[in-house]
Amino acid sequence: RLISQQLIKCRSILSDGDHTTWRDRIQAARLPLSEQSLRALCDSEDDPKLLGELLASRELSNAGRRLREIEKSRSDGDSCFGQKSYFEALGHWKVALLPAGGPLGTSSRDHKWNAQLHCNRSAAYLRLREYSKALAEANEAVKLFRSWAKPYFRRASAAAALGGASRLREARTDLLESRRLLRKELTVLSEGPE
Repeated sequence: RLISQQLIKCRSILSDGDHTTWRDRIQAARLPLSEQSLRALCDSEDDPKLLGELLASRELSNAGRRLREIEKSRSDGDSCFGQKSYFEALGHWKVALLPAGGPLGTSSRDHKWNAQLHCNRSAAYLRLREYSKALAEANEAVKLFRSWAKPYFRRASAAAALGGASRLREARTDLLESRRLLRKELTVLSEGPE
């Protein structure tokens, strides 16, 4: 029944029959059509290309909505951290992490995004004195973005807080790496554009 209601609504929007116009109208109206409704509409219009186009536009719309949610979650996490609501910040940043292996989360830009979020989560865990979790988050950030100094510093802070001779050696190594990367970043910044 829902499918037939969606088709009736869709057909009323598309009443002029001009394929170019009604495709645009479906996209502009952002009709919440199920895949089954889209298939039925395309079958009734006898246009095999249409289904692929409509499904692709729906996927793009969903991806855009997901990106806006992710950006808002990150911003909310940043605000919560600033207000010292560390548990809330952790929750927001977890939502903002891009899933590995999905359509998002595969490019180097996405790895940097996730590395920044893991680094933020490490900072929140450090503030909560949950050093093992801070160390794990810093390790993830280092794994995703090795040429960034901040995760090494976070990892060193967590390792030093956990204590023990081997952890202190790891912390020292990370601090030296952090310093090396910071110097490299400062050199690049001081040289400016060529």
